[in-house]
Amino acid sequence: MIIEENYSPAYYTYEVVTPPTTTAITPDDVRAHAHINIDPSITDAYITSVIKAATTFAENYTKRIFINTTFKTYRDYFSDCIELRRSKFQSLVHFKYLIGDLLFAVDNSLYYVTNEKDYSKIILKTDKSYPTDIEKRVQAIEIQFVAGYGASGSAFPSDAEDLKIALLNHVTYLFENKGDCDLTSLENIEDAMPNTTRLIYNQHRIIEAFV
Repeated sequence: MIIEENYSPAYYTYEVVTPPTTTAITPDDVRAHAHINIDPSITDAYITSVIKAATTFAENYTKRIFINTTFKTYRDYFSDCIELRRSKFQSLVHFKYLIGDLLFAVDNSLYYVTNEKDYSKIILKTDKSYPTDIEKRVQAIEIQFVAGYGASGSAFPSDAEDLKIALLNHVTYLFENKGDCDLTSLENIEDAMPNTTRLIYNQHRIIEAFV
């Protein structure tokens, strides 16, 4: 089986095609969690920005996408196993390859997509072969797919609900300690979040191994 043999999976880029339209938690959630009694018209914009910043950190740290996001990634050639390094996989939008300057869909009878807790994979079926008329060039294959826990925070599965608690603690910490922490003096960016948040993030963190 050929498993993306020429490059480490770290080589491949993932471009956001359709970003999420909501966040896993809301300013109302944060105000209730942190007992913030300031007029929402004053705090909402700032709290929203903190939620987005904390979410970006959390997703990068855990290697998981919280709210459904459509990604695009490329491959230079077909391989028997193509790993999609955005989690959790929800659906394949398209799997296409170049002939000349035109993209054509790969026949979905040739492959299947695994349903993994971490990174799902596009697997070539036994006794099947991918097209041989693919253009020999960089980024000859384009894959679009959706990854995330759901379309909103309410769609989180039960085994990921604690991530929302961790995010609430993280946002509360940043809100209450704004300007107090000099990140340049910290040995690790992880020190800029509460211990309870770090513990929960670590339980969900995907540890990537490159060979």
